[in-house]
Amino acid sequence: MADATQTAGLVLPNAIATKADLVNVLRNLETVLDAFVENSVRHDEGVDFASRADVSSNLAQLVKANQLEVSVETLKSLKVWLTHLKDHAPVVRFTFANDPNPEFLGSIVEWLRSSSGQFVLIRFGIQPSIAAGCLMYTPRRRYDFSLRKNILSRGQELMNYIRAAAEAPQQESKA
Repeated sequence: MADATQTAGLVLPNAIATKADLVNVLRNLETVLDAFVENSVRHDEGVDFASRADVSSNLAQLVKANQLEVSVETLKSLKVWLTHLKDHAPVVRFTFANDPNPEFLGSIVEWLRSSSGQFVLIRFGIQPSIAAGCLMYTPRRRYDFSLRKNILSRGQELMNYIRAAAEAPQQESKA
């Protein structure tokens, strides 16, 4: 791992929620780092040309959230830290009834990270048959927070309400 003094206390913005987000930031960081090195070589050789690599919004958020001074050494340390996260961060999988919006995913990631104290990443899929809510899979457990499960587990209670509602108009019409 990189120098602990350079990576200690770093935070991962909630916008970097999935392993794919992390890999994309890592690729972008490598491109930016390559441009820094190329420009340094060009400058040393007296070439008056500097290339600029495009910086993704997630990489910009990462740098801003951590108030990093952009230098080759900082970028190299950041690359090592992100690679370590990519290889070792726990992943929690979710299944939703429909496609969640980014703000909702961000709030889930924030909750997971604050609750666990780790740099948790998420993975998600879609399964309309759960009706509403979600399924959550951790490395050891499966949690079912779906409307489908709730209805199935309370089926008898629901049937009693339906019967009572169906009988109520008949009783009123007899009176």
